[in-house]
Amino acid sequence: MPMPLFPRLQPVVSFLLQVGKQCLSRICICRCCAAINPLFIIIVLSLVLLTASIVLVFNICMARLFTVPGAFLVNIGLLWLLLKLIVRVLVFPGSLGLWQRNTEATYRVEMSKQFA
Repeated sequence: MPMPLFPRLQPVVSFLLQVGKQCLSRICICRCCAAINPLFIIIVLSLVLLTASIVLVFNICMARLFTVPGAFLVNIGLLWLLLKLIVRVLVFPGSLGLWQRNTEATYRVEMSKQFA
């Protein structure tokens, strides 16, 4: 068996291949969705791969800049901020600027219906 080129990346590559096989098997189960709109499947898979690539490059850059433990702490901090944002938006939907006007308009209409 030939020696792998990057032995430290071998577990990561095998994990990604396993996840890819599982995703493809699930997509094959849902053939009706792929048959109806294969472009949607291609776009979603492309976006997932692009996001994973960006996260991987960001983590590699952070590991080189802050060392691996520092990059891990940066990831934990960013995950915490993301979770706080998600919880805030779920609890207070109007707190996000995209939904603020719509939420306020809906409340205004509902309140005017109640008092009319």
